[in-house]
Amino acid sequence: MFNSLATSPNSLTQIYTGFQALSDPLRLQILQLLRHQELCVCELCDHLDIAQSKLSFHLKTLKEANLVRSRQEGRWIYYSLNLSQFLLLEEYLSEYRRFARNIKSLQMAFKLDISTFIDILSGYSIDCLLCRNPS
Repeated sequence: MFNSLATSPNSLTQIYTGFQALSDPLRLQILQLLRHQELCVCELCDHLDIAQSKLSFHLKTLKEANLVRSRQEGRWIYYSLNLSQFLLLEEYLSEYRRFARNIKSLQMAFKLDISTFIDILSGYSIDCLLCRNPS
């Protein structure tokens, strides 16, 4: 069964917003830079060779998606990754990876080719297929 945390309305909104923020190549570049260290806006502008106004828009999107954190030190604002949000997204995706492994195991157990097996399963909802007994 899906983790209740990952399927609460608030979590689903966070997941949607997170993946939407990850859909932009420039935002992915920003996150890549922040993987190594905390950086201020001017350092990010220099690394990415973009105007501060453009960067600010993307940082705002990442911050609203809770993917980055900011802290102010004097006149400077420093950005870093919010790893807990990445863990939430990873947890959400892991349910699908687990589902895929279960499907492959069932397909092998019934000794069916994958297309026949998928045809059989197509009559079931994803919720029904993801239901499993807790270990």
